[in-house]
This record gives sequence, structure tokens and C-alpha cells, in this order.
Amino acid sequence: MKSKNAATLLAVAAAALYAINIPLSKLLLKYVDETMMAALLYLGAGIGMYLYNDVRNAVGVSVKKEPLTKKRTSVYRSNGNSRYCSAYTAYVRN
Repeated sequence: MKSKNAATLLAVAAAALYAINIPLSKLLLKYVDETMMAALLYLGAGIGMYLYNDVRNAVGVSVKKEPLTKKRTSVYRSNGNSRYCSAYTAYVRN
């Protein structure tokens, strides 16, 4: 499968899961506290990522990992006033 088709398929799947999540969360909020609901959503996301990695590893798809390197960049942070900017070191991929 071409990467463009795979990206489209994954985007549609993510949108479908998000669309299903909202009404189910509203129903579940009648029985569960808000904090527990947030914990369940994070738990579900973690389980989903674990399963995704297992399937990807079982199929044999490898991802090229690039190490982070420390470079001095011209990245500036500002609070809206250009006189009070501060530079910082960014960790970027090669």
C-alpha cells in the first residue's frame, strides 16, 4: 500500500474512532466520574498504541530512527513584546 493511501486510511480511521468516542463518553459520564473518564480514555489510547506497535512489528515494518542532536538554533520565545525575547537551544533531527 502506498504511503499516501495508508495515511488517508489512518486519518479516516482516527476520525471514525473520535466520532464514536464522543457519544459513548457522554453515556458513560452518567455512571463514571470525570477523572475516571479521563483515565479510561488515556488507558484506551495506551492500549491502542501498544496494539499498533505489536501489529507493526509482527508485519515487519521498521521505522528508521534518527538520533536527536543538539544544535544551536535561532529560535526565539517571546511574550508578545519583541524587546523581551530569549533564545534557547532546540533539539532537532538531522
